[in-house]
Amino acid sequence: LLHKMKTTMNTTDVYCNNKASTIWSLNIIFGIIAFISNVCLLAVVLRERQIKRTQKLVAAYAVGCAISGAGFAAAFIRRITIVCKQNLIMPLECMYKTPHLTLYAVGESLTSLCVFFMSIDRLVAIIYSNKIKQWKKYLTNRLLVLTVILTSADVIWAWMSAWQKGNRLILALCYRAQVVSSTYYVTHFLWSSILGYVTLILYSFTIAFLRKKRSTSSGIRSIQLKREALISKRIMIIVFFTFILQNIPTSLRLYAMFNHHVFFVPDQLWCVHCINLSIYAIYYIAISLNIKKFLMKICFLSKSSKTQLFSSGITMKIFSLQENIVKPKRSTIKG
Repeated sequence: LLHKMKTTMNTTDVYCNNKASTIWSLNIIFGIIAFISNVCLLAVVLRERQIKRTQKLVAAYAVGCAISGAGFAAAFIRRITIVCKQNLIMPLECMYKTPHLTLYAVGESLTSLCVFFMSIDRLVAIIYSNKIKQWKKYLTNRLLVLTVILTSADVIWAWMSAWQKGNRLILALCYRAQVVSSTYYVTHFLWSSILGYVTLILYSFTIAFLRKKRSTSSGIRSIQLKREALISKRIMIIVFFTFILQNIPTSLRLYAMFNHHVFFVPDQLWCVHCINLSIYAIYYIAISLNIKKFLMKICFLSKSSKTQLFSSGITMKIFSLQENIVKPKRSTIKG
């Protein structure tokens, strides 16, 4: 099976092109947008006086998306600037000379785990919405620690798999399929894809359970569930778009690898993935900064300023007329 993986990866992932394709340029643009938008999202979350439990996971997710975006930009800038036919390099050299391989490993693991743990956090928050907040906060902190541990393990495995390849020469473009071992490459995407499907199932159950509880609750309990529903709707955006734009393309990629079918270009797959990285960041920034209210306020101020100018003009005219009427006429003295 691993031999098939190696053959398939060599035929589908690794190719040389002296001309920069449009899709490469798009990946660079979307990568930069993802990095900037998620840094802004992180700033918006951290500026809050008290960061809530779910917001901690959102902040970690933003870090993962920003790192992935930087990885995309670095990888495709390298493809444009290097002519692969003229350069060869060792796998371990790729790992410490090109940042995108490590950025990929960190970003993809971090985002997949954060989305999965968000669904667990939402389920726990709804089931135990009337329990002690300190206990739920403790659980979220432990999930964050577990995210860091698993992400670090994935990165270490990537470096170890490149080191085990020894002095074998590969293209200087440093395609991940050539740098890391086939075992790591397949396992990394397989567990990422499985996590996505489990997350979708778990979150669907969470939403269904939330609706059932809201229909049978009243009073303070109803208010608590309404607040949890609002948070869950926002997180649903991350879960939905991650599944559509990341997990499904990854599943198709794995299917193509196992069956030797090449029915799409890998660069297009990564472009779709890259678009997904900035969707929630842009959405969250928009609702947090109240752009709509800000624009309405500007329109209101401009209208009020025009009204004030018009009213002040009329007042000045009335005042000048009154002065002309009240002003006494000079008396003429006959000599």
